[in-house]
Amino acid sequence: MSLDNIIKCASQHNIVISLETDLPAADVKNIANSHDVKITFDMGNLARRGYDLKYHIDTYGRLVDNIHVKDCTRGGTSVPLGSGHADMSNLNLLLEVSGLSRVTLQVCRPVRMLGQKKFSDLEWFKLNTSIVKRAVDHPYLPVQNLDQWELE
Repeated sequence: MSLDNIIKCASQHNIVISLETDLPAADVKNIANSHDVKITFDMGNLARRGYDLKYHIDTYGRLVDNIHVKDCTRGGTSVPLGSGHADMSNLNLLLEVSGLSRVTLQVCRPVRMLGQKKFSDLEWFKLNTSIVKRAVDHPYLPVQNLDQWELE
């Protein structure tokens, strides 16, 4: 079944398709516009590929209907928020351009920060939400550097 057939069927049932892709910005915009689909913006995946998040936001931000707040190293893997290359200072702009007021935390789960006790689920949730809140409330301040993690 082609993408056009899937989109037509979804439309008949009032289903919105949202693509999560790490293609170049112009390709994402062309696909979304020509197929009447929305985009899931994954900050970490784009950072992994070395893309400029602001350029992607400027190119197709109005087509975004879901935001994954995630951090990754360039060419590497998912890491805890603030320890990779995803520029969290762009989150506020993305929320503004997309018109969204919600994000999905898609965060890497370490065992502990080196030299500290293991995080409980609640502590980990609070730490990540505080990082996102700081990025939204103060987009020009750097996100704390969390580069000493012991991963599961």
